[in-house]
Amino acid sequence: MTPFYTMVRRIAPLFALLSLGLALAASPADQAGSRLKKGNNYYLQGEHELAIEQFNQALKLDPKSAEAFRLRCRSRREAGDLDAALKDCDQSVKLSPGLAKAYVSRGLVYEKKDELEQALKDFTQAISLDRGYANAYYYRGRVYQRRKKLELAVKEFSKTIELNRADYDALNSRGIAQVDQGEYAAGARDFLNALELSPGNFYVLHNLGWVFEKMELPLLALWNYNKAIAIYSEDPDLFYDRGSLLYRTGDLDKSISDYNRALELDPDSTDAYYDRGIAYFDRGQPGPAIIDYSRVIEINPFAKGIYHYRGRAYLSMGVYGAAIDDFNEAIKRNPEETYAYFYRGLAYYDLRQLKQAVADLAKAIEQNPKDAQFYYYRGMVLKDKGDKKAAEADYRQSVKLDPDYKNYPYQGGAQQDNSDPRARKGE
Repeated sequence: MTPFYTMVRRIAPLFALLSLGLALAASPADQAGSRLKKGNNYYLQGEHELAIEQFNQALKLDPKSAEAFRLRCRSRREAGDLDAALKDCDQSVKLSPGLAKAYVSRGLVYEKKDELEQALKDFTQAISLDRGYANAYYYRGRVYQRRKKLELAVKEFSKTIELNRADYDALNSRGIAQVDQGEYAAGARDFLNALELSPGNFYVLHNLGWVFEKMELPLLALWNYNKAIAIYSEDPDLFYDRGSLLYRTGDLDKSISDYNRALELDPDSTDAYYDRGIAYFDRGQPGPAIIDYSRVIEINPFAKGIYHYRGRAYLSMGVYGAAIDDFNEAIKRNPEETYAYFYRGLAYYDLRQLKQAVADLAKAIEQNPKDAQFYYYRGMVLKDKGDKKAAEADYRQSVKLDPDYKNYPYQGGAQQDNSDPRARKGE
């Protein structure tokens, strides 16, 4: 054994004892700080329960750590335990009333609880403590946006961008607020600037598609939707919005395909069932449309206009009893549902219940005297009743309101007369 090796063997235990002494000498606050660091790393990885355990240990070591309470509040918020999160943030504020971050963390809990007024107060308090706190302005702007105070929201997002020009979330949010104000070009600019800061951000691309659609630039809208879906194909809203655009451009097959995918990702999307039903109906498939409309009613029986639409699908199939039942329900829910009267009138016409048909068509005319098709069809009913003079008067009025009606002579009933392109008007 060499002298050097012998020396190492003798002094190794001394180094071990020294390391142990240093570890034991670390203060509780230092040990708590180490726990906070580990907990924060878990938080950033989305491991909130593991993060909470680290913060629990930190608080055992340092029970008066405002930061430990704040960080545990944040993790509990993300884990969905909002009441416990609020208690932690309250304690953080109590221990350190000058800590701006504590108010922001508590404000985010209030925002998640939909207690927006309390959230607004906390974000405002954070700003009063730190005028350069960019995120506090951003979150305050987000609350204003949710409360539809769009001018104030734009102002807050602008301040955030002034303080942090790399904040693409603030640019994206300001773009949304500006589009909601009708400022489409300004919104598009913000989305494009956000995309420069965050290339390939599918959410921003989605918003670009949305604003270009509003600007009546369907090709640009479709390009951005396609690019967003190529990056991330698990967002049901993306497929729904692209499907809606494709529907409006007349591509029913691709529209239905996108609604199918949206429903695979979100099986309870009433909007996707609703609009797929409309697309099926327009493609001449009232049966699948009825199935989709019925699913909407099952999920949300108060969906606007749903009984009217399903009634029309039943009417097109000649299932008059079900159609009339649905139109009755539509009118019961909304006595101003003009087209429910109109289509119920057509159902009665096909059933040769002419008195009821005239009454419903008259009600539709009363509610909307400027729709030519109402006069046209009432004229057809009156003609079949033998009141030729009144029928001619209605026919003349329909042509006066829409000269194209001179090309559609009175013939048949609601099912038989498929030549009238306005028979689907008002959908």
